[in-house]
Order: sequence, then C-alpha cells, then structure tokens
Amino acid sequence: MEPRSKNMKHPGQFFKMKIHMLVCGILILYPLFAFSGHNSHLRPGEMQSMVVEKCLEIKQGPFQGKRKFCSDESKQVYTVIVNGNNVSITYSTVKIIGRFKNGLLLTNDPKEIEYRQYAKKHNYGKYYILKPNYFSVLNPENGEYSFYKLCK
Repeated sequence: MEPRSKNMKHPGQFFKMKIHMLVCGILILYPLFAFSGHNSHLRPGEMQSMVVEKCLEIKQGPFQGKRKFCSDESKQVYTVIVNGNNVSITYSTVKIIGRFKNGLLLTNDPKEIEYRQYAKKHNYGKYYILKPNYFSVLNPENGEYSFYKLCK
C-alpha cells in the first residue's frame, strides 16, 4: 500500500495546519451568519477584519520587525526581532531564538527550559510575554515579571 503523498514528511504538521485553517474559517464566517450581540454596531466587513487580524496574531505574533524595549528600573535593553512566527531576543551579549506556537512564545533560553521542567504544562510559553507596546520577562524565583516598554 502506497502512502497518500510522497511529499508528506510530517503528517501531524499537516493535520495541525488543517485544524488552524478550519478554526480561522469558522471565525471568519461566523460573524456573517450570527450578526447580533455586543458587536452588532459593526458592519460584517469590520467584524471579519477583526477576526482575520486575531488569527494572524496567533499565527505570527503581535508585531513584525525590530523593536527595542527599556525599563525604568534597570539599564537592560532588549532588542526583539519578529519575522513571521520566528523571534530573536537580544540583550547584552546573549541572543535567544524563539518561535510563536499556538499564540505562545517558546524559546531556546536555558532559563526558560529549566523553568519548563519544573512548571506545569499550563505555564509553557509564559516565560517571555511579548506585546506590541511592552515586553516582560519572568523572574522564576519570585514569580514576578520584569516589565520593559518601548524605548523612546
């Protein structure tokens, strides 16, 4: 018996892509059929564009390009470069590579990997928090985040 496709090296990846496309399709088409509730003031096109933006944010991250983040409390400056769903975080002489997966930022940072070993699964991807206007890094000793905003 011959496999379905000779080019299909990772069938699990193909299945995840199909599920993501199905969910985004439902989210895009749903407002057209159920046009009521708290968003009834929006036209169908506006609602649809909001849903498309949310799907892209989950897939690609909160922004694209290069941004620098600074803190009022420390002199540490983080440079974050987002290209698609790939992320590069640089500070001092350290360069960390990461990737957005299901809306979470997972990196190769040894501190994050150690944190993942002891944290439960619902904490995965929460070591670094990246949003368009701020960046936060978890301090695993006390569970608080160091907050960095866009540099001026």
